[in-house]
Amino acid sequence: MGILATVFAALGDPTRLALVAMLCAGRVFSIAQLTANTHMSRQGVAKHLRLVADAGLVHDLKRGRERLW
Repeated sequence: MGILATVFAALGDPTRLALVAMLCAGRVFSIAQLTANTHMSRQGVAKHLRLVADAGLVHDLKRGRERLW
């Protein structure tokens, strides 16, 4: 699959699209902050974040025990 197909596949899911939109606001979020007010578990959000990170749309950094996106 080409890079554009990977990007479009990542953004084709409404949950992943919403996560990318939140992260495009310019703030740094933890998994706990991203799961607040959602029906998803932290593991579920982490899985979606890995997919959009693999597509090159977001990145994380580790600060202590926490991953920030």
